[in-house]
Amino acid sequence: MLHTENHEAWLDPDTHAPEIFKPLLRPWSGEEIDLNPVSKKVSNP
Repeated sequence: MLHTENHEAWLDPDTHAPEIFKPLLRPWSGEEIDLNPVSKKVSNP
């Protein structure tokens, strides 16, 4: 997942240098994620 502050750099079509993207690819801590139960109908439309 991509942090909000990195959206612009990630989506910039003029950016091709790997050294710009490497810092964006870091593990997600999970602290900012909310989990919510969903119905089984989500997987079975």
